[in-house]
Amino acid sequence: MDLNTLVVVLIVGAIAGWLAGELRRGYGFGLLGNIIVGILGGFLGNWLFGVLGIHLGSGLLSSIITSVVGALVLLFLIGLVKRLILQFRFHHKIKDYIYIYYNALIQCSYSLLHRSALIFV
Repeated sequence: MDLNTLVVVLIVGAIAGWLAGELRRGYGFGLLGNIIVGILGGFLGNWLFGVLGIHLGSGLLSSIITSVVGALVLLFLIGLVKRLILQFRFHHKIKDYIYIYYNALIQCSYSLLHRSALIFV
């Protein structure tokens, strides 16, 4: 890969990542993150369009469109993984709270039983 190709890939990746971040509000990752999302989106978009048999032609505009579609799919997958992780953490927190309250209830019951046994002695 020569320097010109690298510059074009970075520019297309930056444009695609920025456009995908604008289309999916709240999913931007800053300039460097958008470039990475755009470049990875370009690979994902090329693979996805190849599997689906879609060909947009050649040129800079088709590369940007393909990269944007791939970046949007990538941002969707990132959002899905984030939601699953948050949901997993939330369920574990609920389970932890139930365990804490259950133990507190057992301790309180034991304390009440112990005190009532002392009253009757």
